Amino acid sequence: NKGIKIAEKKNVPGIVRSWKESLLSIYERLDNREKIIEISKEMFTSGWEQKKYYHALKKITPKEEWDKMLEWILKNIYDIGGGYFGINELKADIFVEQERWSDLLQLCRKDGVPSIMKYEKWLRPRYEKEILADYLRYVQQQATITDKEAYRSVADTLIRMKSFNGGMAIVKQLMSAYRQTYKRRPNMMKELDRVKA
Repeated sequence: NKGIKIAEKKNVPGIVRSWKESLLSIYERLDNREKIIEISKEMFTSGWEQKKYYHALKKITPKEEWDKMLEWILKNIYDIGGGYFGINELKADIFVEQERWSDLLQLCRKDGVPSIMKYEKWLRPRYEKEILADYLRYVQQQATITDKEAYRSVADTLIRMKSFNGGMAIVKQLMSAYRQTYKRRPNMMKELDRVKA
């Protein structure tokens, strides 16, 4: 404890973390649940190895207290750069684990279509129409960009859309429109050939 105080005063977070890990292992040997929870929560809020401390907190929290602990965890998950570097995978994985599907959809939508695609297998059975609508908006936006990567995204998303209920008809319409509107973009036409609608 003295070492932690000194390290905090000198502003050396690596040493603070190391001392706290040592302290935590002592409390684990002593089977002091209260202190294990306290230090695990401190480690969790520091933003380092949150997944590790999420599992530690889940393991030690009694079933009847878990809902309250889960809300605390979700409130204190550290979003690196405020979400500018993509979806918080721990938060998304917790939503999957806890079957909080509307929260997962909201989180993925906030980050964008690549995240919706990543978690599609869980979201699609519950929100097929909404996801198809999101993909349609994404394709229409990407189609306006004159860039090979955007053309590839358009084709990949159209291929994905074909498997949705009602998706094939939408894809056929879009393909017909795009072949007319963007006929002077050979790279886009080449990508659309992959769709085969």
